Amino acid sequence: MSLYGMMRTGVSGMNAQANRLSTVADNIANSDTTGYKRSSAEFSTLVMPSTGGAYNSGGVTTTIRQAVSDPGVLQY
Repeated sequence: MSLYGMMRTGVSGMNAQANRLSTVADNIANSDTTGYKRSSAEFSTLVMPSTGGAYNSGGVTTTIRQAVSDPGVLQY
């Protein structure tokens, strides 16, 4: 594994955590907003195929999910 591959893996992990922190911040900021549905971040590993005997380290991808189908609080 090259130094570039290790750095790319580290950056991928930091970007994934930044997405998660942003999702949590949105949930906190909108906790009193009428009609707001919470969001969640899901992580999955990104496996890169090895080519020519070289090892690729892969990384992490983030999927942000909005819970639009969850019932909310009724407010009159």
